[in-house]
Amino acid sequence: MRNSKNISRIVPRAIFLMLLLIWCVALCSDVFAIPADKGDFIVLGRQENEELVDEKVTLSVEPGVTTQTQARLQSGTEMLVLDLIEVEGEIYYIVSTVGREGGIIGWISEEYIYEVIQQE
Repeated sequence: MRNSKNISRIVPRAIFLMLLLIWCVALCSDVFAIPADKGDFIVLGRQENEELVDEKVTLSVEPGVTTQTQARLQSGTEMLVLDLIEVEGEIYYIVSTVGREGGIIGWISEEYIYEVIQQE
């Protein structure tokens, strides 16, 4: 009988802690999303432990499409935001490297904007 009393106290606490953890993960997942506007210059990448993650960032051919890629660029690459769109509650940006030959154009999600570069 004693074990059933202990279990009846532990289970609600465990459920509460699990729900709290789920809520924290959901809240923190959007913390690092940095919004940008059309015409802004941005730096590609993700933040982890307050630093830029050294990885390749995939530019997609369409917003939300992960099977077809336009290019894979090193995080830290500066890009120009050409436009943005919301798809199923997530913001996607069409971005371009700006160069004499026109550059590379593709779509990224908001979570891959590391920094918006301030214009002087």
